[in-house]
Amino acid sequence: YQRRVHGGHAMDAPQGWKLSNKPGHGTVALSRTMGDESITVQFMLPPKQPYDTEVDNIQMHFDVLVERPSCGVLEFACSTDNGGYDLEGLSVFSDRDRKLAKEESAEGDYRRDQRYVGPLLDDLEGDIQEELAGFLEERGIVPDLSKWMQRYVKEVKDPAEYQQWLSGLLKFVDGK
Repeated sequence: YQRRVHGGHAMDAPQGWKLSNKPGHGTVALSRTMGDESITVQFMLPPKQPYDTEVDNIQMHFDVLVERPSCGVLEFACSTDNGGYDLEGLSVFSDRDRKLAKEESAEGDYRRDQRYVGPLLDDLEGDIQEELAGFLEERGIVPDLSKWMQRYVKEVKDPAEYQQWLSGLLKFVDGK
């Protein structure tokens, strides 16, 4: 496991996951490999919510990228929901579009937004929805992971980013 300390608070990454968090950036990533697959979960600080919001009620979106050599990438769009998560969308990237699936730029976002993102998942047959949920569960995308992300944002990431923001503001105001 991996431990990160921010603002005096430490939190272990979930078992089997590697945590990537850059101070000053709003995005956090968890990654792991399973066989020949690379799995990445990316989540951002959610819009500001009241300080006393319960951890299970923190609403946030996250993406799950499952990458296979010579097959491409599946990108699952998800959101936290009452201590679990909802699967909202699924994009399929061929092997030649693999780079686009992972590109972190405004242009990459724009190009992904222009692609067909598939049907509304609620409109799929129930057995297909269950298969997709099972596919994610086999890769460690489970309600406990969603709860961990919510807790990490509330207890570690948001306070650390707030401290950094406040420090920058004070330096500016003091002229240093």
